[in-house]
Amino acid sequence: MLEKHCLYYAAILGASLWATWITWMPFLHVSFCCADGGTYTTLTCVCKYMLTRVFVFCAFSQWMLPHLRASETDTVTTTISHTFAEYNTIITIYIIGPVSLLFLFRVNRTLRDNKLSQHTRKLVLILLLSVQYTTLVVVRYDTIRGWVHYLFTSLTFLFLLLYHGIVSNTRTNYYVDLSKPIFACSSVVLMFGFGGLVFFFQDLKNNFVVWTLCCFLEIAALLCLGALDIFDIYLLGLEMET
Repeated sequence: MLEKHCLYYAAILGASLWATWITWMPFLHVSFCCADGGTYTTLTCVCKYMLTRVFVFCAFSQWMLPHLRASETDTVTTTISHTFAEYNTIITIYIIGPVSLLFLFRVNRTLRDNKLSQHTRKLVLILLLSVQYTTLVVVRYDTIRGWVHYLFTSLTFLFLLLYHGIVSNTRTNYYVDLSKPIFACSSVVLMFGFGGLVFFFQDLKNNFVVWTLCCFLEIAALLCLGALDIFDIYLLGLEMET
């Protein structure tokens, strides 16, 4: 039971660290036109509205449609890959934790799946080791770009989908069993949308609407993919209660 508790909290920590980067860093340079006419950075504007608790709808709408600031050094929403390049030293140190914790959780889940043969388990473990490798290549977007980056991003995405498709949970739950395929399919559709925009729009950054849509599609795709691990962590938590 102690092993399950440690694994459960470690997986929560790993997933939280990943989600924090994905949902926060792409919006770090986004500026807002708030209700009083001022322009604020992300943290300042969010705190302003949270403290005053007014103009909630305005804050949400401005968050969904960020405005460009006058300064040429400021940028708007960025892709997750661009945050890897801009803060590469930080992300290289930061990413080791969640990647390792989620790897431990996934390996344990694979070994506990009695429905898998020994041969299949070995293949899945090789698959998970490959995810570790491809993820670290994707993170090095500061130096590894172009088709190599897209290839390793696709491989990471594919390997994780295969892992979730092969390995099953010890405990079953109707809502989780129903939700996982939906989130997996949604993730694939969103990622194809993101890839299509990158492929068809050559001058992507100069098209503000398309660029913002592209960034949101990538974030949504990764959050849907990450939700698959969240469901597994949730089921582990239910196991601990019984």
